[in-house]
Amino acid sequence: MNYDIFQGDALQTRDTRISPFFHTDCMNKALSSAVKPGEHKLILKKPAAKNKNAYPPCPLVAVGAVVFKNNCVLLVRRGQAPSEGLWAIPGGSVEIGETLQEAAEREILEETGIRIRAGKPIYTFDVIDRDAEGKIRFHYVIVDLAADYVSGQPAAGDDADDARWVSAHEISELEVSPPTLRLLKTSFGFGG
Repeated sequence: MNYDIFQGDALQTRDTRISPFFHTDCMNKALSSAVKPGEHKLILKKPAAKNKNAYPPCPLVAVGAVVFKNNCVLLVRRGQAPSEGLWAIPGGSVEIGETLQEAAEREILEETGIRIRAGKPIYTFDVIDRDAEGKIRFHYVIVDLAADYVSGQPAAGDDADDARWVSAHEISELEVSPPTLRLLKTSFGFGG
């Protein structure tokens, strides 16, 4: 865990092992109220959240939903690996006991705030991402479904950094994941 030490205007960052039972929010509150002017102040930083799907023991099943409204497609900019920073069809992991349709409806609502009615599968592909040592960091089997827009306005949520309706003209100006471009072009004639 990282911690910062402030003394006057000077800042030092150190790294140490701290018990996982050590609650940083509670300790920061206690420390900040106990520090007097001119004294050292210790501020603990929470570690960056790890992607729970990294280094899976087997491939994970995920869904996406292709949703159109007024000749625009619903896309999200991914906020986590794999595909971090790329625009893509919204979706995510299938939870135990969910059908593909249920998972797509839940994931699209969580990521975008849009309610959909999920239809049949239209595109299936693999995402296999390796780390610098060649180990498989992510392995998804993704099933994209056709879906009908029901209601809502796009608002990024869950692990999406942005969500919006994108026109065929605008898509060429965005950094879009290759599978999304292939799907939209081959199945819908959408985009360049």
